[in-house]
Amino acid sequence: PAGPAQPHRTEPADVSFMFTTSGSTGQPKIVPLSTGAVDRFTDWAGEQFRIRRGTTVLNYAPLNFDLCLLDIWATLKHGGRVVLVDPAQATHAGHLLDLIARHGVQLVQAVPMFYQLLTDAAAERHQRLDTVEHVIFTGDSLPARCLAELPRLFGAARLYNVYGCTETNDSFIHEVDGTEPTGEPVPIGRPLPGVHAVIVGADGEILTGPGTGELHVTTPFQTEGYLDREQNADTFTTRLHGQEELRYFRSGDLVRRDRDGRITLEGRNDHQVK
Repeated sequence: PAGPAQPHRTEPADVSFMFTTSGSTGQPKIVPLSTGAVDRFTDWAGEQFRIRRGTTVLNYAPLNFDLCLLDIWATLKHGGRVVLVDPAQATHAGHLLDLIARHGVQLVQAVPMFYQLLTDAAAERHQRLDTVEHVIFTGDSLPARCLAELPRLFGAARLYNVYGCTETNDSFIHEVDGTEPTGEPVPIGRPLPGVHAVIVGADGEILTGPGTGELHVTTPFQTEGYLDREQNADTFTTRLHGQEELRYFRSGDLVRRDRDGRITLEGRNDHQVK
C-alpha cells in the first residue's frame, strides 16, 4: 500500500467548523472542516432526509460533535427548525419523549443509548411518536432488542443506520427494511454519493471478497488533516481509485463483509471507545 498522504494545509479563512474527536484514547484531536466540505455534506443531508422550510429536527448531540452538522447546520441551511436538548436533561427519558411530542419533531438523530432510554420509557407510558418521519442511529451498534422496539415507538418513520467518523463525516447509510439477519449487527449499508471505501486485511492487502479488516474511507466531506499536523501520521493514506489518486482515512474500525456483500461493524483495532 501507498505511504501516508500529506494533507493540504487549510487556510484559516476557509475553515467553517472545528470539531473534536472523543478523546477516548488520549487528548481529543481537533478536526477543521473547510467551507466546501461542509456545503457538500449539508446539501447531501438536506436532500437525503427531505429537510425543508419548517422541518423540525431534534438536536441531541453536544455542539462540538460532528452530528451537529446535520442536526443544526443542515437544518438551518434548508430553512428548518432545531429543537435543542438541554444537556442537563439528556438522560431523562420522560423529558425527551415530551420534547419530541410537544414540538412535533420530524427527524431524530442520536446514539443507541438515547433510543434505549426512549423505548424503555415509552413502553411504560404506552406512548408513540408518530410525527417523526426519519430516525437515524449512529456512533455504535444498536442492540437487537432496541431495534425491535423502534417501529412501535416511531410508527411512521423510516429507520437508518448511518456510519461515519469525525474525520470523514457520514460515509455509509443503511435503511432498515426488516431483512437484516436476526441477532447480528445492523449492516452499515452502502457508501454515500462520492464516497469510496476499501477493506484492508491484516496483511495490508485489500480484500475483494468476504472477510474482516480495517475500513479505509475517503469522502467529499472529510477534513484535510488535524489542526495539529503531527497527529496526521499513519492516519491518512493515498490509494489509486481507477486513474485517480485519493486520500483515505484509516478509520481503525474493523468491519466484516459477508458472502452477500453486507458490511457490518465488528469492533476496533485499538482501544478507542465507540
